[in-house]
Amino acid sequence: MSYDADGCREAPARYHFRADEWSRIAELGAHSELSRGAGDQHRFSIAEYHALGDAGIIPYDARVELIHGEIIRISPIGYRHARATNGLNEHFIVRARKRFKLCNQTPIHIGEHEPQPDLVLIRPSAAAADRHPVADDIFLLVEVADASLGFDRKTKLKEYARFGIPEVWIVNLRDDVFEVFRRPASAEYAECIVVPKGHEIAPEAFPDLLVPVSDIVG
Repeated sequence: MSYDADGCREAPARYHFRADEWSRIAELGAHSELSRGAGDQHRFSIAEYHALGDAGIIPYDARVELIHGEIIRISPIGYRHARATNGLNEHFIVRARKRFKLCNQTPIHIGEHEPQPDLVLIRPSAAAADRHPVADDIFLLVEVADASLGFDRKTKLKEYARFGIPEVWIVNLRDDVFEVFRRPASAEYAECIVVPKGHEIAPEAFPDLLVPVSDIVG
């Protein structure tokens, strides 16, 4: 596992399969989407990733996400992470007024990625769709980051920009600030705002939803 210059973990652990699980994956590949062979360097498509879940090879309660074809373990949720996520969830849900729906730690689809952000505000119509939310459904995406800060900034944020998610907040629990990213252009955001404790920030789509940073990072 590697760390950046600030001591932030650059990449969380990959999900590793046992030898007997690779055998089951190979067998599944004979009659399913898994047709390109198994191995440590195999890059999974979303269809293959779901096939592993349907076959029980990845347990239903495993905390994982699919990034760049790799199945990544999601970091355990510490008490500050949980408190920040719950605080944002409560703040937004009581102010939704049918303008958006709230997704809490559930998957989204962007290209061949299936990350699980901590919180997403989506269009009400997307909540009734027979699929996970996609970029066009999303008003705001939030990642609450402590150990995962480096990976969220350097890997996931680029993909969120590349697929046009209009606004991303990283709740940085290491520095007790919100990092707000807007105006996606190619693989980066043209606007970045750092909002410290004692200040407020609202999603661009809903300027009345001011969030006091101190209430969330406490």
